[in-house]
This record gives sequence, C-alpha cells and structure tokens, in this order.
Amino acid sequence: MQLCTTTKAPLDFPALTTLRLSKFVLCSDLFSKCVNLKNLTLEYFSVKDGEVFDIITPLLSSLRLAHGSSCSAVINLIAPQLEKLTVICCSFKYLNAPPGLSSLDYWGDLPLNLCKDRFYSLNKVSICFSCFGLPYKEKDAIKTINLLQELHSARYLTLNVDIVKCISSFPDLLLHHPSPFSNLISLTIDYRLNRDEYGEEISTEARNFLLENSPSAALIMKSP
Repeated sequence: MQLCTTTKAPLDFPALTTLRLSKFVLCSDLFSKCVNLKNLTLEYFSVKDGEVFDIITPLLSSLRLAHGSSCSAVINLIAPQLEKLTVICCSFKYLNAPPGLSSLDYWGDLPLNLCKDRFYSLNKVSICFSCFGLPYKEKDAIKTINLLQELHSARYLTLNVDIVKCISSFPDLLLHHPSPFSNLISLTIDYRLNRDEYGEEISTEARNFLLENSPSAALIMKSP
C-alpha cells in the first residue's frame, strides 16, 4: 500500500503487511495500530525539531528511511523483530535502533548518530558518506571512528573510499583506538564515487584499525 498523507492520527490498518508512505510530517504515533506491518518505507518526510518520535511496529522486519529531515529530532525504532534497516539522506539528532538488527545500509552526507552499545548481531553493513568536504576535518574523522566502533559486530562490511581516506588523514586518532572488528569475513572498499582513485593503497594505520583483529578477512576493492 502507498500513501501520501499529512494525517496526525494513527493509521488503522491491522491487516496491512507492507506500506510505503511519502511526503508527510512525523508528528504522532502513526503505526502502532498496524500490528501486522512487516515492511515499511518512509520517504521525503520531516520531523518537527526537538521532538522524540517512536516508530512502534511489533512485527516489522524491514524499514527504509529516505530523504528525512530534522536537525534535532530523536527517532526511536520500537520494533523488536527489525532485521534490515536502510537509511538514505536523513538528518536526525539520534536514531535509536533495536539490538537485533542484522543488516544496516546507510548513505548520507555525514556519520549517522546511533545509540551506543546496541549492535551485537550485525551481519551485513554498508556505509557511504557522499559529501565529505576537502580537506578532511578532524571532527568528521572522530564521528566516523565513533560510528565504526558501534558497528563492531559486522561480518561483511562495505565502506566507500572517502571514509577510509578521511580516517587515514588523522593517523594519530587511529593509533588511540584498537580495531573494533573481530568478526569480519570481508571488508569491501567501494570506489564508485571516486573512480580516479581506484587502486590507491590504504594507509597502514587505517588498515590496522579496520583489519587488525580480523586477520583472515578478505579485502575487496570494488571497482567503479
């Protein structure tokens, strides 16, 4: 089902399993009556600044948030069955996701602010920052390192090359942080947004930070 709405009342579709909602403002609990909802897409939406918004969906397994804007809102995902989370071009103060998440796909301008110490069963993670400014800034490197530390349980990790270059620009920061990844099976460096840089060597400090505790992990360079 697809809706374009400005409703403030909860959506009352108890039999609905799939919903795509676009062009709306998250301003109340919209989903708690959709008790069988399993797949939810929210796109081109906004959240009132300073608000805390709960997405309450007891059976939700897949959530896609795309083009959501708010500088100071907190989004709480109260979805104990959630396995797959996709976030594209969203700006929130914090996104609190459930601990059982197994797949995270994030594409955005800056590191995502996630709740701490929540992810212990991640299988597949893909992170792409699309708008790092040059020269790379230390504050962005710190945010990136903090985010990567929260993703420590990942087994299959994909990072765009800008992430690696940003943290590589501040080797002293990396030296103060042990490698958070001890379960990696593969690390993929994605060059699709940086075609001219394909094949460049990863700095020793960045390689150690990403791979030191997963010495048998495969390192894959994804060509443009």
